[in-house]
Amino acid sequence: MSGVAGIYYLDGRPVEEEVDRMVDVMEHRGPDGINTWRSEAVGLGHCMLETTPEDQHESLPLIDRGGALVATADARIDNRDDIIKTLGLQRPKGPPITDTELILAAYKQWGEDCPQHLLGAFVFAIWDEKNERLFLGRDQFGIKQLYFYHKNGRHFYFASEIKSLLSLSDVPEKIDELTLGIHLANGRPDGERTIFQNILRFPPGHALTATPCKVRRRQYWSLSATDVPSDLTDEEYAERFRNIFEEAVRCRLRSTRSVGSELSGGLDSSYVTCVAHRILRKSTDRNTLHTFSTVYDRFDECDERPYIQEVTKKEGIEPHYTIVEEQSIIDLLDEIYDYLDDGRVSGNHHLNWLTARQAGRSPVRVLLTGQDGDTTVHHGWQYFLELARGRKWEEFARLANQTIRVLQRDDGVVERQETWSEPEDILGDYGSVYLLRWAKKGNYLKLLSSLVEISKHFSVSPWLILQNMWREVVFPAYYWRKSRQSPSQPNVPKTIAPQFADDVGLKEYLSKRSSQSNEEPRHITARNAQARILKSSYLVSSFEKIAHYAAAAGVEARHPFMDKRLIEFCLGLPPQQSLSKGWSRAVMRRAMKGVVPEPIRQRTEKANLAAPFRYLLIDLGGGEIEQILRYDTGKMGNYVNQSYLSSLYKDAKEEKGSVSQDELHTFAKAISMLHWSRRR
Repeated sequence: MSGVAGIYYLDGRPVEEEVDRMVDVMEHRGPDGINTWRSEAVGLGHCMLETTPEDQHESLPLIDRGGALVATADARIDNRDDIIKTLGLQRPKGPPITDTELILAAYKQWGEDCPQHLLGAFVFAIWDEKNERLFLGRDQFGIKQLYFYHKNGRHFYFASEIKSLLSLSDVPEKIDELTLGIHLANGRPDGERTIFQNILRFPPGHALTATPCKVRRRQYWSLSATDVPSDLTDEEYAERFRNIFEEAVRCRLRSTRSVGSELSGGLDSSYVTCVAHRILRKSTDRNTLHTFSTVYDRFDECDERPYIQEVTKKEGIEPHYTIVEEQSIIDLLDEIYDYLDDGRVSGNHHLNWLTARQAGRSPVRVLLTGQDGDTTVHHGWQYFLELARGRKWEEFARLANQTIRVLQRDDGVVERQETWSEPEDILGDYGSVYLLRWAKKGNYLKLLSSLVEISKHFSVSPWLILQNMWREVVFPAYYWRKSRQSPSQPNVPKTIAPQFADDVGLKEYLSKRSSQSNEEPRHITARNAQARILKSSYLVSSFEKIAHYAAAAGVEARHPFMDKRLIEFCLGLPPQQSLSKGWSRAVMRRAMKGVVPEPIRQRTEKANLAAPFRYLLIDLGGGEIEQILRYDTGKMGNYVNQSYLSSLYKDAKEEKGSVSQDELHTFAKAISMLHWSRRR
């Protein structure tokens, strides 16, 4: 990943060497050059990582002819040919048109509407001297990072990394305590807030205009579905999906050097790898694809090498492996926090770090991923809710039986549905939602007719169902009001200091966000459940961390499943293209036929990484954790319940069964934050 930075003194002060400091602290993003430009109250900076052929002809910040426009960008524009044709930019001789030149040309043509004409991954800033304004834009899904700090009437700063903003003397390094608490409590993060007060994330799909009088931000794009015909055959849907996906991969293969691909052995990374391999094999110059996989020696049940090798045995693939158990999570956090400014690393993100690090030690500059494929190509379990809402119980039962047969085909179980062993389990998870709703509302006709139908297709007595909800049937008005007035209240984890939680109003915040996200069953469909995830701040935060890991390794991460065209197409599909004949993600499985090895295409299970996570954290990292818990953590110690953390660590170390996987992950978040604080 390249890097950008900039200063606009709204009060007219001249920019001096401070813009140089901003890029100097991001030197890992500029192995191919670091440059700055400044004029009076404006300064722009750029750190160059050359990844596309056009990058070799680019020198940023770019000064337009006449000097009225100056741009800096970290961008990969995928609809280059369309823009060149539309704007008449063909250049028969000489160097190719660079992506930043395309952005400037788009700005000249469409002004502040230019971002909506761009496809790809980008952040850019344009200084428009004539109109005395700074204009910024970020891509639709936030694949490229941008943060900013603004003080009315004084200054506006922006950069690809927070450390760049913190290098400025008037940007305070002050913790946003509510954001910290939300993270420690496993809450849903605010879309714009970072761990530092008043340093904000520039939101995806937005543009910003800064002038001496005001800073105005607007959303130029929102998530929507393509109008996909509803009467196509399964094969026709699969063909359309395949064509769009192959284009999403193809346009991400633009590279000056070898290309790499993450390969876990799952559906998503395998599909990306196989499609990239086929495209590269047709080229004459770059036909070797490097793959990067994290594997396990101690945990056979987690080792995906049999699936990985189904792909890597193809000619023209050079595999690279990293043994996960060689370093503790704490050791890996030490490496990560050398670059990452935000201490909110959690879950299995150390695997993303290992993959990026491995790629950085190879000849590649571009790393393809399968990230969030199961968001773009949704599993579609909520289709059961749609069938229940429509009281299509015969179809519900048929699909439930098909699903159980698929999941038990090889004794494999979809990870998030590990309690499903018979169709009645699916009925309990999805059908009962509406039965209970109708009981609470006193809608006895729908309830009783549904119970009669259910008894025809499931091995469950309607009387048993009524027995479990008799209170709602007898007192419907009371229980309906109660369910509306008293939504479930989230608990603040014991790992958080109670006084801190009270001071920042953490429980109230979590309750408010929980009530906002508790969508009424009548509103839930497979597609709007999918859209909710795509709009989630978790998604943006996750991709930002992956981008930081890639930048630290000197590579660029590219994500075919986050292609705008592909996402909009998938959002327009009928739900039966997600869940069909018991197979989730059906349209992609059909499209993969003949491209991905059959043992992978028909996978329904995922490796459970709970055991290695505990080993890496507790067994390998125990010594470091004990030091962290003994260390004087300063103010950060006021945020966590250190006595409880010590007790939880002791129980985990002694392998007491009372420590759940959720508790272990919450514990790891607190330890990670303490370690991050200790290093700063």
